Formats: sequence, C-alpha cells, structure tokens
Amino acid sequence: MTINQRMFEIMKKKNIKSVDIANKLGISKSVISNWKSRETNPPAEYIVPICELMGVSIEFLLTGKERKDLSEEESKIIEAYRKADPAEQGVIKKILDIQENTERSYQSKTG
Repeated sequence: MTINQRMFEIMKKKNIKSVDIANKLGISKSVISNWKSRETNPPAEYIVPICELMGVSIEFLLTGKERKDLSEEESKIIEAYRKADPAEQGVIKKILDIQENTERSYQSKTG
C-alpha cells in the first residue's frame, strides 16, 4: 500500500474530509483531490501536519507499520503529548520528573 492509499484509507476510517486537511495545510481542496486522482503522495513538508490531523504516527503513514516496542496505550499517550500545547507539555514533563525522582529515591532506599 502506498502513502497515498494509506492516507485516504485513514481519512475514510476516521471520517476526515479533504477540506479538513486542506484547511490544516493552507491549500485548496483541489490539491487533495489531485493527490487522490493522480495517486501521488503529498509533498514531504505536509507529512507531519497530515499525521497530526489524522492522529497517526509518521512511521505509520509512511510505512504502514507502528513501532512494536510501544503498547497501544503508550502510543496514545505520546500522540496526546504531541498534540498538547507547550504549557501542557511542561506540566507533563514536570510530573514525569517527579515520578522519576520518587522512583530513584525509593530504589536507593530499598536497593
């Protein structure tokens, strides 16, 4: 399956319209229609925003495969983090730092 085919399949499954992608990318809907009719892949500079809008990893859009070392829940957490604004990401980082410090402290007391 090509990037183009995967993209339009994801759009169909997630009920994402061409106009949604066009608006996200700042291009006309006809450009998206041309990708579909000509079976061409979107230019590289559009891959990241397309993945963000569709909620898929870049790796999945490009290859059809996800990393095997992450669970589905972990992948969702990472995706949510990527979608978060910088302030929310800062809070998440702070929570993780606290957890890491707590775990290190616990391990040093027990180990």
